[in-house]
Amino acid sequence: MQNRLFANSVICILLALVITSAIYIRPILYSGPVTIAPLETIYAIPYPVQDNSTHILESLAHADVFINSPVFGKEIAITVTFDPQNSSTIDLGVRNGVFWLGYDKQQLYSKDVDKAGLQTKTLVFPLSASFEDTNQSIDMMLFTGDTAAQWSISDIHARVYPVMPTMSQTKDYIKSLWNREREI
Repeated sequence: MQNRLFANSVICILLALVITSAIYIRPILYSGPVTIAPLETIYAIPYPVQDNSTHILESLAHADVFINSPVFGKEIAITVTFDPQNSSTIDLGVRNGVFWLGYDKQQLYSKDVDKAGLQTKTLVFPLSASFEDTNQSIDMMLFTGDTAAQWSISDIHARVYPVMPTMSQTKDYIKSLWNREREI
């Protein structure tokens, strides 16, 4: 009788562990599309949309990217279809710290390297060390090197993929949990 009670207890504990693991591991292993909010100025004013293109009229353009799961153990591939028009350089970045302009940037366009006109490029960013807001979004910023830049984006979308984080990314993620913005 006691052996049967012990076996049932062990089975219940194992079942509880499996269910709990499934609840917490599923979001970490999520792979798929994410939602990108409309592009806006750093003052939260949306950029104008004409002919299905967002027209960027300043040197910075910001958008929230809703991951809807923890950033730990993920990378994001952001695909942008754009026309650089009179821009000399365009960088894309994902916020990686508490400083409001602390972005991990990659070059999207350079007039010296890339062709002019409409083009599509995909950039990949590791997310484990990214700054994640309480609504499970990350900040994405587009930077141009020109103060009088005018360019347009006809499509922007992103997908997240699970990846094995490095030890450094794991430490940075644990630190980011402590530094995360909290609601007042």
